[in-house]
Amino acid sequence: MATLAWAGLTGPGRTEPCAAVGSRLSGTVGPVLLGDVAEVLLVAARTEEGVALFEVDPATTGLTRTRTPAMDTTQRLATLGLDDVEATPVVADATAALARAHLVGTVGVAALQVGGAQRGST
Repeated sequence: MATLAWAGLTGPGRTEPCAAVGSRLSGTVGPVLLGDVAEVLLVAARTEEGVALFEVDPATTGLTRTRTPAMDTTQRLATLGLDDVEATPVVADATAALARAHLVGTVGVAALQVGGAQRGST
């Protein structure tokens, strides 16, 4: 399973807590859905040119994955710590892809909340 580690609460390019220098990443990002168990980690990080997307091996040195409690106990969340972690560049300019992910994610969360509200009202 794969996950996207991105603090895109307001859209791409505004809140990336991770920074890339070449192909090395540093920073902390969370909450990340399934971040403690995902086999593929995609991490959005600031570069000199904007926001890029990198793949990080979950077994790499310098990566910590800490489970983060969630109010919804069916959701697995984690905080990822990256300390000069080696990463593979995937997309040099991920702004458009992250904008689309932000829209789709917003719709998904709204649907989840509507479903929960419907169950709670019956």
